[in-house]
Amino acid sequence: MMVNFSPSWGLLLLLAFPLAAQAQNGVGIGTTAPDASAALDIVSSAKGALLPRLTAAQRTAITRPATGLLVFQTDGPAGFYFNRGTPRPRTGSQWVPAAATTWATIPPPKRCNCKVMP
Repeated sequence: MMVNFSPSWGLLLLLAFPLAAQAQNGVGIGTTAPDASAALDIVSSAKGALLPRLTAAQRTAITRPATGLLVFQTDGPAGFYFNRGTPRPRTGSQWVPAAATTWATIPPPKRCNCKVMP
């Protein structure tokens, strides 16, 4: 079976190729040069990013959430939650409040019985 391509198909493919090659880079919103380390780079001096807002029931109903998935829970306790990945053995919960991973996980500084020399 022979397939004939018209010249217009060839031109379309040539025009689409640079777009496909450029799609491998990050996406920029508000910038023409997104940071190379980011899949999505949002630049604004007057607005923020609004992530999905869910109740606790909606959040826990997500089947097979991706590791690192971030949502904002609207009911108590409200706040950002992210999916750690592997479920915990006892609770089966892989969702962690984002605030629980900041200062609470940093060990306190060690004391030093040092004498200060003048």
